[in-house]
Amino acid sequence: MEPIEAPGEWWLPDRPDGRVPGVLRIDARGRSGLTLIGELRDHLYGAERHGNADGSVSYQMTDESLTVSDRYDRVLGLVGTKEFTLLNGLRTRHSRNLMGGLPSETITFDQALRGIWLDADEPLEFDRVRAGMQWLTHWVAASGIRETHKFTEDNRPATAILEGDVLPSRRVRLGDGITVYLAHTVGVEGDRMTRRSLSQSWAFETRSTRALALKTLMTTTAHLQALVSIGTGRLAGFEELTLNHPALTHGPASHPRRYRRSIDYFAQWSFHDAETAPLGSHDMPFTLGDLGGMRAVGRWIKTIGSYGHQLDQMMATRRPPTLVRDRLFNRVAALEGYHKLRITKKKVDLKDRLIECASLTDGSFNELVADVEAWAKIAVRERNNIGHGSEPAAFEASDALFIGDSAYWLFVLCLLREMEAPAAVFDRIVQTPVFGWLKRNLVAVK
Repeated sequence: MEPIEAPGEWWLPDRPDGRVPGVLRIDARGRSGLTLIGELRDHLYGAERHGNADGSVSYQMTDESLTVSDRYDRVLGLVGTKEFTLLNGLRTRHSRNLMGGLPSETITFDQALRGIWLDADEPLEFDRVRAGMQWLTHWVAASGIRETHKFTEDNRPATAILEGDVLPSRRVRLGDGITVYLAHTVGVEGDRMTRRSLSQSWAFETRSTRALALKTLMTTTAHLQALVSIGTGRLAGFEELTLNHPALTHGPASHPRRYRRSIDYFAQWSFHDAETAPLGSHDMPFTLGDLGGMRAVGRWIKTIGSYGHQLDQMMATRRPPTLVRDRLFNRVAALEGYHKLRITKKKVDLKDRLIECASLTDGSFNELVADVEAWAKIAVRERNNIGHGSEPAAFEASDALFIGDSAYWLFVLCLLREMEAPAAVFDRIVQTPVFGWLKRNLVAVK
């Protein structure tokens, strides 16, 4: 996303007349900060009030009152004609001049919404979320752009034609009134004089027949993001996130839901790929077509609903910077949690849990690790060394990388088997260059 610098007026939901000028800045990672010329609350807000014997009143600031005064659950703003709602704020700087002059304060926020005002008592609920992701268009691998070239008799370019058609949306119903759409758009770029080009993108849109908590909608979106990251082998960071609210509609009374007003959603997303090199189809573990289209996406969402924590734990290890030993530890822990939920919560030796997980892949993991029992023994040994604070005598960081990466693939293969992914997916994964590279390096790990 492009960074935003938005000067405007800002106030608390319960104090609409107490407007303060300030500038909201949102960086490319979605981090929000508000710098105010003035203050949203009186400097004695939250202080303990004490009546004195002489009739005077004194105020005392305690640790508790300071904590209360520094937090802002919601701040509303107006930038031009655009409404803003800022969520979960923490004041990081507050300046007051006892000799006079304007106070100032700086507040950071977890999330920001552009296009809506939500009062203090209004629930954070929406009925749609649209997510554009890095590499999603490559993963879908369906293009609405065509090009034609004509040449002169001496082989010089004569005509170049670009055509773009918006492809039909695809969808899968998840039940309970929730449907996931895959929507295609085509755009035109250039200054019409020196350059003109077509662009295209695909985006996931989760729709509900009723308003749902934002966290619920974003859980489905996060699981879609994880699937694209696994399928492409890249971090599928969010490029755009827009929400819809049932009350924000346009159009005639006979069709009140025809036109939906979009709400831009900003938050600090650490899940972002800094890699800019083109992604070739041969580099991807599998595409949407390999997986089986949107019906398979629906099976993925339903399957992963039981292992959301383990998936989050596993995908977090792909976000830089992560130490290789932390990656190994957390990936083995995710496998242990997966086994407890899938097979049994009874006390079972960790080594046996890993071996049983490997058996769930119907031989796919054996394409990577020939001796599963020996691999499991090493994985448990190193996990214990890391968890107990001891240091192995002769275990290299590169070996921890290979064991951790193989644990990641074991987790992925287990999930794909459970959702009944087609054989083409597993055939393609084992032929991926990174899979072959990992297989060759695991042979030397002892």
